[in-house]
Amino acid sequence: MQMNPILNNFLFRPFFERLNFTATDAEEDQRRRLLVLFMRLSLIPFLIFSFADLVSGNYLELAIEFSAGLWVFFCLIKSNTKGSIEWIYITITAAVGALFLYFAVDGGIQGTKIYFSFTFPVFTFFLLGTKKGVRWNIIFFLCLLLILSNPGGRFSLFAYPREGAFRFLVVYILITLLNYIYEKVRSRTQAFLRHEKDKLKAAHKAMESTNALLLKSTAEATSLAEEARLANQSKSEFLANMSHEIRTPMNGVVGMTNLLMGTDLTTDQLSYTETIQNSSESLLEIINDILDYSKIEAGKFNLDCMAFDLRLTVEKVGDLLSFKAHEKGLEFVIVIHHEVPSLLRGDPGRLRQILINLAGNAIKFTSTGEVAIRISLETEAAEQAALRFGVTDTGIGIPENRKDRLFKSFSQVDGSTTRKYGGTGLGLMISKKLSELMGGRIGVESTEGRGSEFWFTAVFEKQQVSREKPVAIPRHIRGKKILVVDDNDTNRLSLKEQLESWACRYHGAADVEQAMTELTAAAAHRNAFDIVILDMNLPDAEGDVFGEKVKQNPDLCGTILVHMSAVGVRGNAKHLEKIGFSAYLTKPIKQSQLYDCLVMVTDRKTETAPKAPDSIVTKHTISENRKRDVRILLVEDNIVNQKVAESFVNKFGYNTDIANNGREALKALAEHTYNLVLMDCQMPEMDGYDATGEIRNPTSNVLNHNVPVIAMTAHAMKGDREKCMKAGMDDYLTKPVDPKALSDMLKKWLSPL
Repeated sequence: MQMNPILNNFLFRPFFERLNFTATDAEEDQRRRLLVLFMRLSLIPFLIFSFADLVSGNYLELAIEFSAGLWVFFCLIKSNTKGSIEWIYITITAAVGALFLYFAVDGGIQGTKIYFSFTFPVFTFFLLGTKKGVRWNIIFFLCLLLILSNPGGRFSLFAYPREGAFRFLVVYILITLLNYIYEKVRSRTQAFLRHEKDKLKAAHKAMESTNALLLKSTAEATSLAEEARLANQSKSEFLANMSHEIRTPMNGVVGMTNLLMGTDLTTDQLSYTETIQNSSESLLEIINDILDYSKIEAGKFNLDCMAFDLRLTVEKVGDLLSFKAHEKGLEFVIVIHHEVPSLLRGDPGRLRQILINLAGNAIKFTSTGEVAIRISLETEAAEQAALRFGVTDTGIGIPENRKDRLFKSFSQVDGSTTRKYGGTGLGLMISKKLSELMGGRIGVESTEGRGSEFWFTAVFEKQQVSREKPVAIPRHIRGKKILVVDDNDTNRLSLKEQLESWACRYHGAADVEQAMTELTAAAAHRNAFDIVILDMNLPDAEGDVFGEKVKQNPDLCGTILVHMSAVGVRGNAKHLEKIGFSAYLTKPIKQSQLYDCLVMVTDRKTETAPKAPDSIVTKHTISENRKRDVRILLVEDNIVNQKVAESFVNKFGYNTDIANNGREALKALAEHTYNLVLMDCQMPEMDGYDATGEIRNPTSNVLNHNVPVIAMTAHAMKGDREKCMKAGMDDYLTKPVDPKALSDMLKKWLSPL
């Protein structure tokens, strides 16, 4: 037989599991728990008393007690009913009150049963609350008063002493009041706690709602940011692809225009072609800026790391920009402090890009005066060097309130700048990014109307195996007294740095009057100047006039004259040679060219034989003379390839020796010092890889272990270049050798000629 689940819940399940009520709040749940506990405990005496009355034959009391027990049991089952059970509370209260009154009647004031009445206020106030509890306690008190007063002797079972009854009633009133106050405080406290709990729940719910909105907003913002990133990346990739697509036909336009200008054209045709060339070069410059900008935006902007000579790199920048500067009548000067190391590792192409950008802007925004590139050493360590590059000008300057617009994308000082000077406004932003990638920073110092200095720093690795040899200063130069005549302070400073590094005695003059005074005074004291380096475009006289005066003066005619000019004019060399000038150079003068020039003119003066009619030293004669001093070793086992390569190298003006294999190459390198080696890779007896390893071996008999070795091989598959570099070679050419590629390679690894 299956037992009722409610009956099973309240009789046989453990106590802590049974007392769970559905659809009740915390206070109601607690009230029902205590009521259930009370009813369970009350069933025990009912059973005991019923059994005792049954045994003793008190059937009336047995019926009353058994009926009361059944009612309590019924109420116990119904206590788990959903909703209100006030009828249970009231009937239980009535039953308890009747029981306590029965105890009072039965026990009397002298017994103990009447004292159970003191628990009635506690029971009623907790079970029914303050309002109903007061009513029930008043009724109960009146019943007790009636019993204790025993009016008319109706309750004659016991005689109640008035004093004891009075005390009992007073104590009952006090207990009732205390329970009333306690229940009032408890109910208010519970109400306050419920209110605060509701507020906390509302706040928690609001917080959860806010958190949900925040999470939703964050998700939306993240989604929008990702969409923006993807859109920006797509835009940048599109710009990069389009720039590449545009560059291909543009290179064709520029190249074909250059070829066209080399043909016979009429004056109008030449003018039109020059316009096409200038416009296409400007457009290509803009495309290059957009390409670099798109690479930066797409995160694909990387730097190369290769060995390079800083001074040669900067001199190439001077070659590119000097003509534009001189066209505007500007002095263009490059000053490199003698402490700056030359042989570095980094990205020379990007370094040139920054310098061309900054110096090009300086030339663009300068009408009169000078533009100078100054390079100094910031810090130096065993493996790195931090350099500072400054580009100064005497141009229009930048207003203080407009400096914040620099180094931003598509931004210039003001709108009129774009209309007047052109440009995309990307150059400075790209330069800023490049300097940061090089481990440096960029900035500007400027005063409106007085010029500007754009500067940046960069960190480079120093070449671990230095190929930089100390310059052996010929005795013809050492200690020579040299006067530099130039009205530009920066030019004089640049030449001073170079001359003093070669142990020359430097003197400077700002004009021909001061120069003549210096020359005559020195000659009078039998300490004449050996060489005068003269700028042609002096403000108070022409250089050739000054040269004629010097050569016509018997005390000064032995002085060597070196002429400098901003822009060369065809026929100048012959004219200056007739006057008596020994050399004619165009600015900016490279350090190597000036050195070779001084060596050649001083060496010629010591010769006893008369000089040739066309012996004036120019850039061309310096280049040819240096080429004659260059010695190249060609290592090749194939006779035909030997003849082809040798004819190319000789055509370029260099001297060539030939070795048939690696062993012969090592023998030649142990007997002579070469400037460069062209190395075949596959040869009998010893191939190019092993030969290069022996060249780099410091214990071998090779005189110069750092000589540049250029691979010249028919292996052009992927990985062959890396194999050559790993063997110790410096560069790589594939066969059949293209003459232009070979010429460019020789120019790259030999000193600029």
